Amino acid sequence: PLARMTQGASMEQVRGELELVADQISQENPETMEDRTLEASNLRYDLPPTQARLLFSMMLGMVGVVLVIACVNITNLLLARSQDRTREMALRTVLGAGRSRVVRQLLTESLVMALLGGAAGLGLGVLGIDAMARAWVDLLPSGFMPRLDGRVISFTLSITLGAGLLFGLAPAIQTMRRDHAAALREGKGRSGGGGSRKRLSRTLVVGEIALSMICLGAGSLLVRSFLEIRSSDPGFQGEDVLVATLAVPQSKYPDEEDRRLLSDQILERIRTLPGISEAALVNSLPQTPVQPTDSIRIPGQEPAGARSGWDAVRVAASPRYLDVFDIQLLEGRFFEEGDREDGRLVAAINQELAERRFPGESAVGRRMFVGGEEREIVGVVSDVQQQLISAPERPGETVYVPQAQSPAPVFLVLETTGDPHQLVLPVREQLQLIDLDLTVAQALTMVEFVNQAFAGIRVFNIILGGFGIMALFLAALGTYGVLAYSVGQRRHEIGVRLAMGARQGQVVRMISNQGFRLGALGLALGFIGTLPLIGVLRSMVSAFATVKPSTLGGIAALLAGVTVLASWVPARRATAVDPVETLREE
Repeated sequence: PLARMTQGASMEQVRGELELVADQISQENPETMEDRTLEASNLRYDLPPTQARLLFSMMLGMVGVVLVIACVNITNLLLARSQDRTREMALRTVLGAGRSRVVRQLLTESLVMALLGGAAGLGLGVLGIDAMARAWVDLLPSGFMPRLDGRVISFTLSITLGAGLLFGLAPAIQTMRRDHAAALREGKGRSGGGGSRKRLSRTLVVGEIALSMICLGAGSLLVRSFLEIRSSDPGFQGEDVLVATLAVPQSKYPDEEDRRLLSDQILERIRTLPGISEAALVNSLPQTPVQPTDSIRIPGQEPAGARSGWDAVRVAASPRYLDVFDIQLLEGRFFEEGDREDGRLVAAINQELAERRFPGESAVGRRMFVGGEEREIVGVVSDVQQQLISAPERPGETVYVPQAQSPAPVFLVLETTGDPHQLVLPVREQLQLIDLDLTVAQALTMVEFVNQAFAGIRVFNIILGGFGIMALFLAALGTYGVLAYSVGQRRHEIGVRLAMGARQGQVVRMISNQGFRLGALGLALGFIGTLPLIGVLRSMVSAFATVKPSTLGGIAALLAGVTVLASWVPARRATAVDPVETLREE
């Protein structure tokens, strides 16, 4: 049920009142409501769920990392430019320009550059959003399509101005710390302070390589985990299964007996259609984001803490559900037509639950409480990936109960012998014969249904991969920029070395070793920063149990290779220096 909180009430008060209501219900109905609890979620703060919010936060974090790396590159560019403009700034100061005026000029230039970049980025964003909308039209509902509105433009403008001011300060401060009188005496390009600027630039490059490692490392691990989930065996066969989502008018079927009779009529009519070999009703499908759960309790076993039971996915299915999906029965039996409301209460469990709760013994014949109802375990079935995001080797605990003992038809699943899409119209017609108000809200094959459920993750992976590639490119660009500027500053030195007999290979090694050292230090710091982030993700996303160290090694090797390439290009350019021309200039 949905409810509106009174003015000034808190979620703690709501949950406390619900606990009192749950205790009262349990006391009034001790046999059926003993383990029932009431939980409350705030639609504003609790949705999307924690797992989804974690993924959104990670994506926003990668956006921030890419922004920082881009700003670091701009800062290095401005530092290099300020070094070349040392004589100009010294002249301005000597001619009467105050320090604050010089700083304002440098910050204004930084802001203009940032605004131009922000405008270009906004233009590319418009083109990118349009391309994504066309590419994802079949993946996402129209309400989830990305849009560029006033809030996005305002946020972009704020970030642009903030980045321009913040990262324009370093060059301004560096410029004001120099000895302008000495700069005028030394002449153009020979001013002091170059050592501190180089140290700052190299530190920034190390930082952006480390950030790139963190961004690529955590992102690639998450993407790889999702890909492994998608490609793993889900425990069922759904290629020839048609899934019809039923829209049952609750006002016409308020009682359990009414819904039970409706379920019988649906299955009886649908099974007469040609092209359908099996049919079943179920309250929840495998590999869906939201699964119904219930509390289970096993006599003689007490969970740790104050809880009275464990949470397990609760699947209410009709007798031929396993046949529709080709799910293997490992022990005992599944539900039969005689498992009705007036018979004994039974349940089946998956292999994971059986091995965890009944280690080394058979679970068939044992008794367990499911939502306060005592049931006999009659069968054990193979594991099925019920949760959309879960590690293949940790499918979670699932308990099955007969749909006739918990009537709530939601999905009609049909095993077909031909094209499933050809059966959509006949199924609708048969349902209309039962009740004109009984409709099919959606009809998809199971493969289409799962693809739809994974659509959000696919989009997330694409975005995450795009930002990772962008971070890699910007880190390589930063390394190249610093080394290229270093080659330009050391042109005279390189010319002298070549004139004195130094070989081109020695010059290449001298320049490229600078990039190698920066890359190695950045990778080491990035690796250290990635480990705790992986620990946080593993604790919140169960699929991270599949993380393999080889993934981080591959990312480190990729980033190292890009850094080597970015270092080698300016090193090769250094060998093109003409020593005779350099000495003639001197």
